[in-house]
Formats: sequence, structure tokens, C-alpha cells
Amino acid sequence: GTLHNESKSETISFTTVQNPDIDSDDDDEDSSLSLDGTSNQKVKNSSNGEVVNVKVPTVQIDSPADKVTYPGTSVTIRNIVDPPEPELFERYFKHSFICINIDAATAHSCFAAFGDTNPPFVIGLDPGLHSIEAALSHPESGDLLFQTSSSTKIFYVAGEFNEAAYIVGEAAVDGATRFIPVAKGGSLSAQADGFCSSIGLKEDISCTGSVFHHLSKAWRAKELGFVSS
Repeated sequence: GTLHNESKSETISFTTVQNPDIDSDDDDEDSSLSLDGTSNQKVKNSSNGEVVNVKVPTVQIDSPADKVTYPGTSVTIRNIVDPPEPELFERYFKHSFICINIDAATAHSCFAAFGDTNPPFVIGLDPGLHSIEAALSHPESGDLLFQTSSSTKIFYVAGEFNEAAYIVGEAAVDGATRFIPVAKGGSLSAQADGFCSSIGLKEDISCTGSVFHHLSKAWRAKELGFVSS
């Protein structure tokens, strides 16, 4: 996937002396990993004492998009972890997990950062407003590294009968009339971008411009009371 109006995050740092390729039963303090709050991760390899800098990005949420309303009762979850030094990052974070939190829940859902089990995946949600954030787990302790946490995104689920939508706009795209629900707090421009991307017309100005125009027209009509609630 690609980033939607998001830039790469800054790196964080922590220090470890554990060799990621060696299973050690040593209980020495130096075998643990701790955050040091600097801009690069310094990793001391226990096999030869070498210090390695590992840049760790934040997790980017590619889907759902911020302030977009999704039809029905499900959304696709897709994340991006884009380290500037992929091979080095994978070596030291190969036991890390990407952890997802929906609606500020007390628990996260986690899956391996590397391997064949990575998303995208689809989840079912009740109609209405929702939030999502994601972070990497510590490769040794399993604790969440909140420095890698994405910014929280809000999004909406319209429901099977668009019961959570403020308007349902109509737009003619590729010769077909499309019905596009938008919740009260949604962004019309983000909705147009997201809709056109979903039908394979990402960054197609004619598509996004047309959809935005029709959504804006329906929104104004609703605000003026021309559309029944």
C-alpha cells in the first residue's frame, strides 16, 4: 500500500545487547533492552560487542482513512511499517508484533510484524464513530513501544441501511450511479479521495472532483433542509 497524506515518522532509539540470532539463558542485566530516549536505536551485539544503530519508524495506518465513512458494517485494516534500513530493522525486530487498538479498548490485537500472516484483514463494527491506532511491540519483552504509535485516526461505519450517515451522496462514475454515505463528522475531500481509490481511480482528478462536487451539493441541501433526515 501507499501512505495517504502522511510522511515517514521520525526514528526513536533504545539499547539492547542481546544478539537477535542467539537464544540466551543468561540472566545478566545486559541481556535486557531498555529505552534511552535518543533519536537512533543503539544495539550492542552480544556476540562481538559491536554497537549498531537501528532506525525504528512509527506504524502508519493506511486503512481505514481518517474522517472517512465506510458503507456497511466492516472495514479493511491495513498498516505500513517502512524503516529506512529494512534489513537491519528486520534482523532486530523479527520477533516484534504490530498491535492494533480499536476504540481505545483495554487490549490490543497483535500479529507478527514479519511473515505471511500480515494484514490487510477485515473487521466488523457497529455503525457510528470509531477510532484506531497501532504500535510495534518490544522485540524482547513484548511491551508496546508507544514511541512507534501511529497518530489516532477516526472513521465512521455507515451501517447496512446507512443509519449512521448524515447524507448519502449520488455520483455518476464510469457510467454507473454510486451511492456514497458520509457521517456528520466526516471529511468530504477525504471521502472523495477514499472512494475513488477504492474503485481503482486513486489520484484521478476527474473522479475526486466529481465525487466531491456531488457530496458537497448533497451536504448543502441537507444543511438547508432540502433533504429529509
